[in-house]
Amino acid sequence: MGLREDRVWAVVLSGVLTAFCLQMYYSGRAIVFILAFLLLFLGWLHRSFMRTRGWAILLWGLAVLVALGPMLVVFGRNPDAFLSRSRQVFILAPEIVKHMQGVYQVHTVPAMLLQQARHTALLFHYYPDTGTQFGFTKPFLDPFSAVLFTLGTGYAIFHARMLGNALLIAWTFICMILGCFLTVNPPFWARLMILLPPVVLLAALALDLIYIQLRRGLQSIEPRAAVFAPILAMLLIGVVGVINWNTYVSVKGTFATARTHIGRYLADLPAYEHAYLISNEYNYKDREFEFLAPGRLIASIPPDQLDDNLPLPDGSTMIILTAEQVQLVQVLQQLLPNALFETHAGNSPNEVAFYVVRMR
Repeated sequence: MGLREDRVWAVVLSGVLTAFCLQMYYSGRAIVFILAFLLLFLGWLHRSFMRTRGWAILLWGLAVLVALGPMLVVFGRNPDAFLSRSRQVFILAPEIVKHMQGVYQVHTVPAMLLQQARHTALLFHYYPDTGTQFGFTKPFLDPFSAVLFTLGTGYAIFHARMLGNALLIAWTFICMILGCFLTVNPPFWARLMILLPPVVLLAALALDLIYIQLRRGLQSIEPRAAVFAPILAMLLIGVVGVINWNTYVSVKGTFATARTHIGRYLADLPAYEHAYLISNEYNYKDREFEFLAPGRLIASIPPDQLDDNLPLPDGSTMIILTAEQVQLVQVLQQLLPNALFETHAGNSPNEVAFYVVRMR
């Protein structure tokens, strides 16, 4: 708005919000690449426009610097703190390469990157969230919105000389690359929430175009029939909205990873109760446990170290085993004949999330 309409307050506010964006969650730093594209686009296709708006760019840069303030000194003295999270999840970090090759069951970096590209391209239509915080078992978009988004993206690409279309396309693809293709365990939605604004706007672009054509078509048949266009549009949006809301409520209320089930279970216990963890996949220091039930897990016990030194559960401690340790449950039943064994269901009555061993 500041560039297009010479609004000084908009330019300043944009700079302030950009500074805030850089200091929020890591995915917000994609704003640097999005703005770089915006300046290159304007400089390439709208040079005369840029010459008359140079003051706005300088004012914007000054607003960014002022809003960052002393954080510039912090970042300058400790740049690793600014980049540490990006390095931890970067797909070509040696430990990440090893991990993802195991996840994809491939043995070369090109094969792994091919799988990364597949997960990135289909995050809107096929692959569910891999995050452990929520783990929504559906793609990023519902079938109706996914179709609109695809149509809107195609239209924006063929009309990319328009600034709005170019910005939405760049925003979408830059964040797909940075937040999905170049990071571990894609698609991890906590890194991809920055995609919501451009994706919604591209879907709305297609919906608007369809609405215009529908209205014209109805009007050509019968002028008074055009009134049905907004009714049909609102009805369609309402139905899809209700379906999405019901899906969200259902998944939110029932689905969780075993790690989340364990954390919720521990959080509901009295504060004096603690537990040991036996699992091939989880560690008692995992951040989800610390978030949901801080300090309630004492230590992890390697499954191959069940011997006479096994800590005995008592009135304040217990042993938790994840589902793949079902064989060890039988071993513990022999080692602890007086213990009480509990089986906790997962996302369905037939799915086991974890086992609990405690003294009677």
